[in-house]
Amino acid sequence: MSFVRLDIQGIKVHYYFVCKRKLWLFSKGIQLESEHEKVAIGQLLHEHSYKRVQMKEKMVDDVIKLDLVDDDYVREVKMSSKMEKADRMQLLYYLYYLKQMGIEKKGSFITQRKNERKKLN
Repeated sequence: MSFVRLDIQGIKVHYYFVCKRKLWLFSKGIQLESEHEKVAIGQLLHEHSYKRVQMKEKMVDDVIKLDLVDDDYVREVKMSSKMEKADRMQLLYYLYYLKQMGIEKKGSFITQRKNERKKLN
């Protein structure tokens, strides 16, 4: 069975588990929070965190954007663990997408506020 390229962005998977209305708005090109302070803080976290990691924000197929990639792991950096289910589902989607391409990785997400790490197997 060959891989059928999925055109679903990871952020859409995340929004599906956070708010269906937010997903609908995003899919129509409406991003209400693009000017929000927390979005700006999140962008700063991505720019200034994990400077020693070589593969930051790796885009795959112009569809999914991985925060951090190393030999074994795909890691997602999050500001808090408030939306843990949505974070988990987004990361599982990334792992599934990569697996369909023949790339086996483990996943974890790192919550900045508590510096907690959770692994997905």
